[in-house]
Amino acid sequence: MKGTVHFLIVSLCLVAACSRPGGSPPQQDPRIELFEKFNRATSYDEVQPLFSGVLATQLEQVHEKPGSNTTAVLNRLRLASYSPRIVEINENTSFLVLDNARFVDGRSGRQAYLLTRLPDKSWRLSNRVPPESIVKSLWTREYAPAEFNQPSSCSISGREFPPSISGKQWAMQSAVAIRDKDKIEIDLYPFPVSQAELDNWKYMGMVHEKTSAQDPLISKPHSTCRIVLGLNPSGEINSMNIGFDSPDLHTSTLWQSSDFPRIEVSKNKIKIQTAGTVTAGSTIRWNCKIDLPLLDRGL
Repeated sequence: MKGTVHFLIVSLCLVAACSRPGGSPPQQDPRIELFEKFNRATSYDEVQPLFSGVLATQLEQVHEKPGSNTTAVLNRLRLASYSPRIVEINENTSFLVLDNARFVDGRSGRQAYLLTRLPDKSWRLSNRVPPESIVKSLWTREYAPAEFNQPSSCSISGREFPPSISGKQWAMQSAVAIRDKDKIEIDLYPFPVSQAELDNWKYMGMVHEKTSAQDPLISKPHSTCRIVLGLNPSGEINSMNIGFDSPDLHTSTLWQSSDFPRIEVSKNKIKIQTAGTVTAGSTIRWNCKIDLPLLDRGL
């Protein structure tokens, strides 16, 4: 009898502990629960309430297409295992990143989804995104095109270049600096940045609803000069290369520079003043003095 009473007392204590806030099991993030519902779904009716935006549009197109098989599409997207994490943007927007993802058919690779919150505070999966291409900075802050519209110049010469570009000097009108893992790349463009370019970079690699009435110039062939700064594991600059790209001529060249320019790098800003000439068979000359937002790529 004494043992029975002792067992009941212990059991009641455990129940009480679980009833207290400190003893409650942690609740799973509703955004992760949302994805789990999608990952288990096998039909249009199960998935339709979970989607909004681009994914909702794509789902309707698949569902309404004669002869299409929604279940087969869902099976193709189903994951057998993954490690979820949330990247917060604001109270109504976030990204769900699925590290160590493995599909049921054996494929593998990191996945990510854009999540949006509706007026009723419920979350929806609204887009499937490439995690390595997302420029997170453009999601967390609004930038004005004028912040990127700063002049610079560059020229290349050499026998391997056609007369149309050898010796020509480009008056660059804008620049964008992006930090990605072990490098910072500054691309110099021969046109001013508009809102269309910012939208293009924000939705890089994504299917999206058009947000600007103007087509981005960045999507058209153009010559670009670039400065590539290598970073060591501590995030310090340890190398500099100067590059030139011309899609029209199928040319992409990179020169290594031994001179380090004046550079100031903070979390969200980069100032660089550099001018010089590098000759290694061919020659590149550049002159650049810019103060730019430093954008971060990758989730």
